[in-house]
Amino acid sequence: MIQAPPGKEFQLHMGTVLKSLPELAEALDIMSQESFSHHVTSDRNDFANWVNDVLGEAKLAQELRRIKSKRHCAEAVRRRALELSEGPIRGKVHHLLHKHLKTIILVVAVGFVYGIILLASLKKHLP
Repeated sequence: MIQAPPGKEFQLHMGTVLKSLPELAEALDIMSQESFSHHVTSDRNDFANWVNDVLGEAKLAQELRRIKSKRHCAEAVRRRALELSEGPIRGKVHHLLHKHLKTIILVVAVGFVYGIILLASLKKHLP
């Protein structure tokens, strides 16, 4: 995990100090829209600047500059943090599973119910 060097931590508008991408993702999840808007305006993005200048993540910083929503910023930061901690392929798979977890659970549940119905139907027709 990439850590900000001492003295280069990011201090949020609300006072919290961040040292890494996972901390930034978590902060983005819980911060108010007002705090987010303090750091991301039409002409500046404090998060993108810190990610680029301190953490050396130019590609993520470029992505953050295009994003204007708190939720999408958090998703981008979380995805990159996962890639760094688990490797690029495993991180993307983990992100996709997390993103589509409700759909996966629904498909498994429907399949299970369908299997029970099919089994019950077969039992009626077997000797």
